Amino acid sequence: MDSNLDLISDTTIFGTEFVEKIMISLSVWFESKIKAIQESFDLKTLFVAELISKLQAQEQISSIRHEDVAQVAF
Repeated sequence: MDSNLDLISDTTIFGTEFVEKIMISLSVWFESKIKAIQESFDLKTLFVAELISKLQAQEQISSIRHEDVAQVAF
């Protein structure tokens, strides 16, 4: 899968349009993270792999928090 992400990232044909289409297609759950990315990074220079990495990091943080809450409950 990483080689596919590298291929997409290195392809400049898609550029900003591809990153924006991915951001638009995501669920509401990612809305706050999407807004933060839009405010913090220049979408013209943001590669798809970077976007995916940032979203995966957010998902991992959320998962860790969810596990902590579940452990406290039991």
